[in-house]
Amino acid sequence: MGGAVVLLGALGAQNPVCLIFTFAIATFGLIVAFPEASLVAVLFIKPLIDLFWFLKATGPFGDEYNLQSVVGVAISFGFGTALLVRRWKPQVTILNAIAVIYAIVTLIGLIRAPEKQQAVQDALRFISPLFLFCAAQYAAERKVNLLLIAFALSVYSFIPLCMALGQSAGLLTPPEQSVASTESLLRVTGIYHHPLDIGWRASAAFPFGALVARELTSGSSAMTMWFWTVVSAIVAVCSFVRSAILVTGAQLFVMLWQNKRRTLALAALPLGAFLLLLLPPVRTAINDAVRPLAEGKVYEVGTGRAMLFVAQVRAFADATVSQKVLGRGVHSSASVSSDYSPVPSIALGLTETVEGNMGAHNQFLRAITETGVIGLLCTVAIFLAAFGLFSERGREDALEGRFAQASQTLVVGIAVYALVGQPLDFPALSWPLWVCLGLCQRVRSDSAGSLCK
Repeated sequence: MGGAVVLLGALGAQNPVCLIFTFAIATFGLIVAFPEASLVAVLFIKPLIDLFWFLKATGPFGDEYNLQSVVGVAISFGFGTALLVRRWKPQVTILNAIAVIYAIVTLIGLIRAPEKQQAVQDALRFISPLFLFCAAQYAAERKVNLLLIAFALSVYSFIPLCMALGQSAGLLTPPEQSVASTESLLRVTGIYHHPLDIGWRASAAFPFGALVARELTSGSSAMTMWFWTVVSAIVAVCSFVRSAILVTGAQLFVMLWQNKRRTLALAALPLGAFLLLLLPPVRTAINDAVRPLAEGKVYEVGTGRAMLFVAQVRAFADATVSQKVLGRGVHSSASVSSDYSPVPSIALGLTETVEGNMGAHNQFLRAITETGVIGLLCTVAIFLAAFGLFSERGREDALEGRFAQASQTLVVGIAVYALVGQPLDFPALSWPLWVCLGLCQRVRSDSAGSLCK
């Protein structure tokens, strides 16, 4: 073991590429050896790994590699290898069947993709969380500490908070590749890529912080966790990203509704909206979205999302039968947004556009463009199955039931994000979602028992 550590250290010291792959190999090996402990560890360190999205190095064949992506692949396939070595077999369930179909549809989309290199990266982001889904089922059969998982998710916003505070205090300068704030509104990124990187993680942490606080019942530990839950909600809102603000409100409503405080839940909607509108940055964020209506620029509503949505719908209407059924291929929505844009200057290529800004910005429209009607049905099925599973489990009067309720709050937030973004494309949200699905999956095994039974 010591020799292996020395060898990996020597390799990592050679150059940046060796460092990236050495770290990935070490992570892979630890996961294969200790899959149950690694599942918890991965949730703890995921926000830290994601900080290194900009750390890139040119490797073989002139391709660029970054630490975040390489380690992400190593983690996913590490879990897959660990389960394969242990000859673990998943149960036959509806959700497992949906996951298999989802993977197959993605692979078909990869085959049909016009740009294979970018499509491979996208496909890996779609499929890799399924290995964590299986690892979570494996851990559930062996009665993993569910409260520890909840705690790992509750502190998912700690690193993002540090990033926000660091940038606000002038201690951190975002990388050049990070999304810059507009002139009218400061949106912090820290050394993440996008303000949503902070908002997403805070939204994921929010419901699980409340779960841990309730389980601790009383005392200073419970008060600390309630304080942290409020901090996570504030961090999500103070990203001043409209979707994050909306998601936080939706999650708060769901949490109150689940706890039978339905009058308060209904009252919180208008009261919360009124209080938020008192904040100048929130008003600015909303004005930026709707100002194009007053200026007659309808397609720029929602910072251009209206134009992107219309382009995807027009492309589907113009698609062949095979494209309607199977899609145009993974990573095709960006080119579709340009080719079918209702804005003539973009459609004719007279206006320079950035590919990262030209995606569908809607999980369901992306699915129907890239993987067709089958992909759309599969995507909808994931959300419906998740909501149904968490609703069923949430009726149980035990930690498992309360974990399922927190997971349901998470999936509601992700579903709202899916209307204006592509959360299933990003492991920052898709990993927690699939882990929660795997943990709450009904496992009927006489020998191993069930975590959520």
